[in-house]
Amino acid sequence: METQKEIKEEQVTKHPIRKVKCRAFEVAAWKNEYMTEEGSKEFISCTFQRTYKNKEDEWKKEVINHKVDDIPKMIAALQEMYRDQNLRVE
Repeated sequence: METQKEIKEEQVTKHPIRKVKCRAFEVAAWKNEYMTEEGSKEFISCTFQRTYKNKEDEWKKEVINHKVDDIPKMIAALQEMYRDQNLRVE
C-alpha cells in the first residue's frame, strides 16, 4: 500500500486527461484517486488557469481548483453576471 507521501508525489507528476485553452484561459481535467475502506475510488477535478502580465511586465498565473460537478454552477453564475453587467445602463 502506498504511503501518503508516495501518493502526493505521484499526483505531482501526472498529466491532465484533457486541456482546453481559449486565449489567456485554460481548463484542465485531472483524474484523481483516493482510498476508502472499500478500496480505491476515482474522481475528476479541474483547474482553471488565467495567464496575464502584471504591472512589472512579468507573466503570472492565477489557478483555482474545483470538482467537475461545479462547472455547470460556475457557468450559470458567470453568465448571469455577464448579462447583468452588459445590460447595465450607465
